[in-house]
Amino acid sequence: MKFKKELTAIVEQIPEGMVSTYGDIARAIGDVVASRTVYNLLQEKLDGGLPIHRVVTSRGEAALSRYLQILKEEGVPVGNRRVRNLREHLFKDFKSNRILTKLRKEQEKLASKVSLEDGFEKVGTIGGMDVSYQNDSAYAACVIMDIEEMKIVEERRLSGKVSFPYVSTYFSYRELPMIKKIYGRLKTKPDVLMIDGNGILHPRKIGIASHAGLELKLPTIGVTKRLLLGKLGKTPEKIGDFAGIIHEGQVLGMALKSSKSENYVFVSPGHMICMKSALELSKKLCFHRIPEPIRRAHRMATEFRMKRTG
Repeated sequence: MKFKKELTAIVEQIPEGMVSTYGDIARAIGDVVASRTVYNLLQEKLDGGLPIHRVVTSRGEAALSRYLQILKEEGVPVGNRRVRNLREHLFKDFKSNRILTKLRKEQEKLASKVSLEDGFEKVGTIGGMDVSYQNDSAYAACVIMDIEEMKIVEERRLSGKVSFPYVSTYFSYRELPMIKKIYGRLKTKPDVLMIDGNGILHPRKIGIASHAGLELKLPTIGVTKRLLLGKLGKTPEKIGDFAGIIHEGQVLGMALKSSKSENYVFVSPGHMICMKSALELSKKLCFHRIPEPIRRAHRMATEFRMKRTG
């Protein structure tokens, strides 16, 4: 895994008598948003002998109290459960391939290719795609439904290993390989595919639904239960009400009140579909809070994971 290899190489550069923060390491990889990922991976103790005791929080706190004793023995001043005079002992001069910087540039290039015009005349079948995770294992499910009769046309499940950790706004690099694999095994290709994630409702307008749409050359819609960014133009109150999600002066998605729940679902066009069509299809398929194809795919992926992992 390139990300883990680069993280390992960066941590190994921290010299004795110095420390680095999770944020500084994330910046060396290419984006400070990866700070939480860096923290989580280091708690897994990537490789034996890796000096993870030299990585601290922005306040100089160590993950374990015994790490402070090791730092003290290496000449780093500690007191009150943290590194003292942190700035004087920070190491930031990393040599790195800056993986996330490269991926961000790739995302920006891909975003320019996204089409927000309908790539279909009529929708007869619609798919729902979701992936459930257990550490580095992924359990994907896809459900294809007849949009008028709401009957299942085809179901597929697939498991495999993921090669990229979860990093906010870089989610497609984790999930897209599984989506492409399971899509390739479908006998029935849907007219539109709904994906549990964002479309253009993304800092660089290239969420997993948009990225997958480009790769599969297929109309896609992103639907998620969590708002990644932006503010609502108004407050949807009745079932069926919706409001634009505004980010930097642009409407990138819609907050839809799809059920009696106080929580909305957030819809955004992925690729080869306009905002209006993405919203209308989502509303039509919301018999519960989540559009039916994604709801069924989510349930199938979760049950598949639980069955495989016990």
